[in-house]
Amino acid sequence: MPYLVNDDSTITVTWLAMETRTGAGEKPTVLAWARADYDLVRKAFVNIQTGTTATGEDLKQAVKAP
Repeated sequence: MPYLVNDDSTITVTWLAMETRTGAGEKPTVLAWARADYDLVRKAFVNIQTGTTATGEDLKQAVKAP
């Protein structure tokens, strides 16, 4: 059962990309996120937004550097 169905028959969903390998005693960090509304009538995701955190951007740049 969805937590909240909006007046326009959508459910807001958020995904988080979390760091999986942390050092001892460190908390996992959020690297990127995505948010969308799931339209229950059309059975499709709408209003999709994505982004990365500062930590995610730093890691992305480190991977691309030769």
